[in-house]
Amino acid sequence: MFLLRPVGFVDNPFGYAISSFMASIHNSFLNKLCTLFDGLGNFGIFFILLAIILLLSRKTRRFGVVLSIGLLLCLLVNDLFIKKVVGRNRPFMEHVEFLPLVSSILVPPSSPSFVSGHTGLSFMFAFIVLMFNRENKRYWILAYVFAVFMGFSRVYLLVHYFTDVLAGAVLGTLLGIGAYYIMKLVDFIYAKAKKEEIRELLVYNEHTLTDKENN
Repeated sequence: MFLLRPVGFVDNPFGYAISSFMASIHNSFLNKLCTLFDGLGNFGIFFILLAIILLLSRKTRRFGVVLSIGLLLCLLVNDLFIKKVVGRNRPFMEHVEFLPLVSSILVPPSSPSFVSGHTGLSFMFAFIVLMFNRENKRYWILAYVFAVFMGFSRVYLLVHYFTDVLAGAVLGTLLGIGAYYIMKLVDFIYAKAKKEEIRELLVYNEHTLTDKENN
């Protein structure tokens, strides 16, 4: 946090201006819609349940494994490291005039603001959908629309600054890339081990046949 404050990244006028605009457009429809997205992202429950469902089917198991890896990376990198190191206050904590609006919609979260976990999870998920459905644009476009609106909802609900959400989108994408290529690395190691196992089996069979011929 002390490294970020000198460059004006924490609690800057730009972030406050966007938060103030969001406060000015609050209405009952967007309140309900954004709180729905808030519930989907809380504790990653939606994504955890989705990963479990995907793991149950052999057809979607690889997707479920990569998503599970992505969820673990988000927990370790963002929740247990970045949030604790940066410790940025949420908009309603820095600007008490936002607190009544937030309290009227949901229970104000007490965890640090940077990076937006909801947004990170959503963009991580969207990237994985893209990698598994490159030919089917409908799926990954819907996933990215979902991720973008998740990010919007975080700023609209005044629980994150715009920069929290922007950083969440970048971090989530990077962690999605990491999860996908960790699975690729596991595939490579497994294939190499399998190849070595087959080679050893062939050598063993060859020696067995040679011994039989000699006898």
